[in-house]
Amino acid sequence: MRILIAVKFLVVLHLIVLGAIFLVNGFGAGLPVFKYNGMEAYNIPAGIVLCAIGLAIAVFWKIEVTNSIVEKHQVKTKDGTSVVTTRTSTSKASFLPASRKD
Repeated sequence: MRILIAVKFLVVLHLIVLGAIFLVNGFGAGLPVFKYNGMEAYNIPAGIVLCAIGLAIAVFWKIEVTNSIVEKHQVKTKDGTSVVTTRTSTSKASFLPASRKD
């Protein structure tokens, strides 16, 4: 689960930072390292789209944890045989900070 959280964080971070770089270049205060001659007309729309995709992934990608509990009961009958019953219960929990749980 921690790997999924790290992957989500890195994907969102990279998309938003890349979108911010495109926006900065589009508004003329660009970084000379990221100057593309054929891309100047498309920097602002590309930056907006990249930031929007990063925000959408951050909001809509939910990481859920499934917990399962297995209970086994062994009962001896009158004739000396034993019967084993198994009950499994599962529950899903969404990974949210403590302040956002309802």
